Order: sequence, then C-alpha cells, then structure tokens
Amino acid sequence: MKLANTLKVIGAVLLLLSMTLPMSSCTETKEPVSEQVSPAAQVNSQPNEVKYHYIADNIDLKDPGIWVTFLAFVWPILILGLLQWKKTGRAALIFRGIELLLLIGSLIWIDFIATFLTDRREVGAYLAYLALAIYAVGAIRCDVLLYRNRKNKTDS
Repeated sequence: MKLANTLKVIGAVLLLLSMTLPMSSCTETKEPVSEQVSPAAQVNSQPNEVKYHYIADNIDLKDPGIWVTFLAFVWPILILGLLQWKKTGRAALIFRGIELLLLIGSLIWIDFIATFLTDRREVGAYLAYLALAIYAVGAIRCDVLLYRNRKNKTDS
C-alpha cells in the first residue's frame, strides 16, 4: 500500500510540475503567403518563430475554462488529502470513484489543450501524460490491494 501511495504522490507532483512547462507549440512565419509567390518558394521558406503555449500564461480567474484546466492538474493533491482523511468506508469508496473519473477527464482535457489549434505537443503535455500514467498505476494498485484485503476479511 505504501508503494501505491508513493506512486500517486509522484504522479501528482509531476502533474503539477507539467503545468509550468510548454504544453504545445505553433510555428509562425513572418512573411505572408500570397498567390504571387511560387510554390517552390513557399516550400523553401523557413519558419521564423516558434510560439510555445504555457498553462501559466493563460490564467484569467474570470474565465471558467481556466478553472477546468486548473482542476485537471490539481485534483490529485485534493483526492490524496481526502483519501488520507477517510481511508475506509463509503466516503473513501466515493472518492475512489471520483478519482477514476477525474483521471479520465484530465487525460482528455490535457490532450485537448495540447492539440487544439497547435502544431505539436511539447514536453509539458508528455510529462502530464506520464504523471497521469504513474498516478493511474498507483491508484489501480491501491484499489487492488484494498479489494484483496477486503476479500480476505470476508473469507475468514
């Protein structure tokens, strides 16, 4: 159980850390592409600027979308605290169900913000995926151990 909780903590910290890294990037050219430029010249033109998109750059507390984004990165810390407070019982079972839903929702949301209207994902998105995978392994291990312990208690 200790290893499972350690994995969940590592995943939660990495997820928070990924918020500070670029999630995606776009390549922009400074010269406008017009019909008068030959296709060969358009192919050979070099990109002039790569623009990186950070979560921290878009924080506007009046925007409801930022709260969803913030929740996608912060919820593991909240769930870990709630599961330390209520380790067993119906509340813990509800928190574990919410944990699974938030895990899936975070994966979908982070993929959306890393790919919507951008050229490519960057290191922050990949770190977020890794963090969610580590957290998921810890959560599954924790749930399996709890199920085994509960089954052993009912069998004896």
